[in-house]
Amino acid sequence: MKKVQEFQTLMTELLTTAPVTVSSYGSGVKKPERHVAAIHFVVPGQKTRRTVDTKQIGKFLVQRYGGDQSVTTGALQVIDRMLTEKQRLLAERKAVRDELHARFAYEESLRQQFPDYDDIRFMEEILSLRHQLADLART
Repeated sequence: MKKVQEFQTLMTELLTTAPVTVSSYGSGVKKPERHVAAIHFVVPGQKTRRTVDTKQIGKFLVQRYGGDQSVTTGALQVIDRMLTEKQRLLAERKAVRDELHARFAYEESLRQQFPDYDDIRFMEEILSLRHQLADLART
């Protein structure tokens, strides 16, 4: 495959279907967590899957296809897609985390209403109530 065709095929993948992921890293005490976007792709005609972050993608494209305007413009478009996808994925993570926190808070509020009950005792109570309802339904 010629380099021009390879570049066009790769750009189509990078701008549409190549998966973008976000990795989060703790930087230490009192430092904010870092979130790094990475894009995963296979260069047309090769078998090895590559994973590069926003800093590496531009260098990779320029090194492989030269530094003309179409390559640099393409690199900027890919970086823009990666950053947009990063924000979407982080918002999605936050929504899931908020939902889990809300669920936990709800469960804790229920547990506080019955401080003497553990999970087994709750299940026994539910079974007892179910049996009582079944007995009432039969009469």
